[in-house]
Amino acid sequence: MISYAEAISLVLETIAPLPAVEKPLEEACNLVLAETINARWDMPPADNSAMDGFAFAFANWSPGATLPVTGRSYAGHPLDGSAPAVAAVRIMTGAPIPKGCDTVVPIEEVEETGTSIKLP
Repeated sequence: MISYAEAISLVLETIAPLPAVEKPLEEACNLVLAETINARWDMPPADNSAMDGFAFAFANWSPGATLPVTGRSYAGHPLDGSAPAVAAVRIMTGAPIPKGCDTVVPIEEVEETGTSIKLP
C-alpha cells in the first residue's frame, strides 16, 4: 500500500485543469471562475450593518460595560459626523456604520437602560 502523500502526488501528476469556457450566467451555477473578476465600484459604497443593534468602538468594550447611546443611523439617513469615542449608536439594518465604530451588537444581545446600553 502507498502512503497518503504518495497517493496525492500520483493524483496531482495525472490531472490537469479543464480549459476555460464561456457560459451565460444562468448556466454557470456550480462552475468555478477561470479568472478573477473585479467590481467596477464598491457595493454597498460603505460598510453597513447587517442587523438592527448598536454600533460602537470595540476598544471601548469590556464585559458588563455600559455605553451611552448618543445617536442613530438609519439606512438612507446615516449618523451625521462621527460617533463619540465611548458611546454607542443605535443602528438599523442597511445603515452605514458610523465613523469611529467598528462593531455592531444585535439589539437582542444588549440590555437597554434608558439612554444607555449594557453590553454582554
